[in-house]
Amino acid sequence: KIMVERAKVFKNNRDNNKVRLCLDNLREVAKNDGELMPPLIEAAKSDVTLGEMMDTLRGVFGWHVYR
Repeated sequence: KIMVERAKVFKNNRDNNKVRLCLDNLREVAKNDGELMPPLIEAAKSDVTLGEMMDTLRGVFGWHVYR
């Protein structure tokens, strides 16, 4: 429960417009087979969570299970 509250506070205190722009950029780069590291680094610097980045990439590439 404490971690959920911390995540809510974290997300409320960041620049959510910048987060949205970073995720939009990440999505476009992924769709166009571009280099993912620069937008991932920019997203991390803009307080985008790893889960948000992964959800965005999953939306482009789908869910893959490796065996």
